[in-house]
Amino acid sequence: YYGWIDIRTALAKSVNSVAVEVMQSVGTDIVHKKITECGITLSAKDKTLSLALGGTTYGSTVPEICEGYLCLANDGLHDKATFIKKICDKNGKLLYLHKTEGTPIFSKSTAYLTTDMLISTAKTGTAKQLSYLNYEIAAKTGTVSAETGNADAWCAAYSTKHTAVCRFSAGEHGSLSDAVTGGNQPTKCIRSVFRELYKEDKPKEFSAPAYLRKTEIDLGIKEEMHKLVPYCRHQYGQGKSIYITNNYKFDSVDPEALFLKNLSITRIDQNTIVTLEEVPNVDYEISFNDTSVRKTSVGYIIDTPFFPIGKLEIICKKNGKTLFRSVKLVRLRQSLTTSIVCSASAINPSTSSAASAFRINSGFGLMTGYFGKKTVQQSS
Repeated sequence: YYGWIDIRTALAKSVNSVAVEVMQSVGTDIVHKKITECGITLSAKDKTLSLALGGTTYGSTVPEICEGYLCLANDGLHDKATFIKKICDKNGKLLYLHKTEGTPIFSKSTAYLTTDMLISTAKTGTAKQLSYLNYEIAAKTGTVSAETGNADAWCAAYSTKHTAVCRFSAGEHGSLSDAVTGGNQPTKCIRSVFRELYKEDKPKEFSAPAYLRKTEIDLGIKEEMHKLVPYCRHQYGQGKSIYITNNYKFDSVDPEALFLKNLSITRIDQNTIVTLEEVPNVDYEISFNDTSVRKTSVGYIIDTPFFPIGKLEIICKKNGKTLFRSVKLVRLRQSLTTSIVCSASAINPSTSSAASAFRINSGFGLMTGYFGKKTVQQSS
């Protein structure tokens, strides 16, 4: 119902269907194992897709959920949740100090990327009540509905110093008001706690591990084709910085599929019509045999020449820069919709037009044309 949506947005808006789809892709056994390793008790019956929404047989306690979020706050290391950091006597002598002995559950990059998404949830998502704080908080909310109203409302949040979980519960009987949701009262309670904790000293911001790097992706291709490609490769839309791992492999995009959607060449009366689905905010220049083709309400009209084979050139520009150039040898009249050669490649905007000569595919085997009543054949 949202259409195409990325994980960051889905997490921020608590789109449950996406959580289920991700869990189905990863596998219920792996998810079950990881959650258990984080300190949250699960039953063998919980190896179902409802686990993606927090649906468990026996439920979870507040300390367990807190311990689970500690794994993300501690760069992927699991440690027991503690409410006492240290104990000193009246003279300041240290009597007890909690020692962190973390067990790796997630990689540092996984923990940070998840934290980075949860920061978005606190800024603009369901936990946006925390956006009033002037330091970074990662958070996630949850609301459990019942037949007569809401049964539970949760918020889990963490800074670089503290992790907190708040739960409003209707108990065994009755229900909460519909106004009591995870993004409302529980989130406001945590906001009050953090304000008290950091009255004098703000927590540090989260920092990305060394093996994550920022790079720019093409936001237009992401939104329209749902692929991640470097901005420097196409520059179709706006650039947007994201974190990637050093071994991340970008998606491949066929420029022709992006810029020449539904290209067709048809004959109407004595003219040949070129039609295609033009990309918004992109300027198209079409020529046939190096002569500019005029655009009409029905498409680009080619005055059919006597010789039925010609060079159709399509150049796509944005803000005066060439994004893509395609050259096709097309056969008019008898076989109007057949493209003999299709040569398409992305062009660096800084490349001069003189250096951007078109190429004929090496796989082309035989070109057949018609001249009068005689057939002309040329092998490549």
